[in-house]
Amino acid sequence: MRQLNLHAAEDLRTDEVPMPKPGPRDMVMKVAACGICGTDLTLLRHGPATADPMPLGHEAAGVVLSHGSDVAGLNDGMRVVINPMSTKAVIGCGGPEGAFADYVLVREAEIGRSVFPIPEGISFAAAALAEPLAVARHGVERADPRPHHKVVLFGAGPIGLGAVVWLRRRGVTDLVVVDLNDHRLARAKALGAAHVLNPTDVRLDAALKDIFGAARNAIGEDAVDADIYMDMAGAPTIPNQVVTMAKQNAKLVVTASYRVPVELDFHKLLKSEMIITSAIGYPHELAAVMAEIAEMPDELEIMISHRFDFGEIQMAFDVARSLDCAKVMVEFAA
Repeated sequence: MRQLNLHAAEDLRTDEVPMPKPGPRDMVMKVAACGICGTDLTLLRHGPATADPMPLGHEAAGVVLSHGSDVAGLNDGMRVVINPMSTKAVIGCGGPEGAFADYVLVREAEIGRSVFPIPEGISFAAAALAEPLAVARHGVERADPRPHHKVVLFGAGPIGLGAVVWLRRRGVTDLVVVDLNDHRLARAKALGAAHVLNPTDVRLDAALKDIFGAARNAIGEDAVDADIYMDMAGAPTIPNQVVTMAKQNAKLVVTASYRVPVELDFHKLLKSEMIITSAIGYPHELAAVMAEIAEMPDELEIMISHRFDFGEIQMAFDVARSLDCAKVMVEFAA
C-alpha cells in the first residue's frame, strides 16, 4: 500500500509499505479523507520528531476494513473517525502509523474513545474535520464565553474557523476575526463572524474601539471594550498587542503554538489585571464534536477550501503551506 513518510526536513515521499494486520484489540481503517494540519507543516519544515522515516497524517476518516476479535462495537464497513491522540501509537505525530496512507492501523481500538462512528449525511471529508474542530472547541471552552461577551479572535485558519463555529453556537454575536488573509476572513464572515479585520488595512486598536466602544484598564487608561481575546494565529506581536489595549479583567486564551519565546510587557499587563491562559489539544472534546457534527454540514463545507486526491499529495502540501487556504483535504478513491 501507499504511505506518506517524512524522511528528513523538506523530504516528503510516498512509499510502498506492507499492509497493516490488526491484533486482537486493533482495527484497520481504509482511509477516505485526511486533512493537512499545521503540525504536519511544522514537521515538514523541521524534520521528523522521531527516527525517520516518519509517517504523517492524523485528521482522518474512513471505513473499518477489519478488526480484532476483542474489539467490541465495530463492524466491518462502518464509517468512522479516528481520535489520534487516544491511540497507543499517536497516529501521525511520531508513532509508527500515519493516516496519509491507503490503510491505517489503529492500535487498541475502542469505540467512543479512539474510534467514533460518522453520522449519516456527513461526508468523509467533513467528518475528517472533527479533530481540528475539537481543538477549536477546547480553546472556546477555556475562554468560557457568554452570549453577551465581546470576542476578538486572531487567526482564520482551520482552528480559528472552527472557533467561529463554536462561538456562534454558544450565542456569541459580538465577534471580530482578525487575519492577514482576506480569503480566510471571507470564510470567517460566511461562518457568522459579525466583523472581520485585516490589520494591514487598519490600526487594530482604533478599529476595535469603533466596533466595540472604549473602556478603561485598571488605572483608568483608555482601552478596548472587548471581554475575550483568542490567539489562534501565533504571531509573536499578538500577546503584547492584546495586553496594550486590554480593559480591566479581560481574558486572553492562547491556542496557537509558539515555536520561539515571546516577550511580554508585564508593566502593561499589570495595568489591565487581565487573565492569560492557554488551551492545548482536546482532552475531552472529540466526543462532543461527534455528537453535534451532524447539525453543521454547511459550516463544515465552508471550512474546506481545497480537495486533492492522494496521488496529488505534494501539490496539496504546497497549497497548505501557501496559507492562501483554509482546510486542505486529501481524499482517497473508494
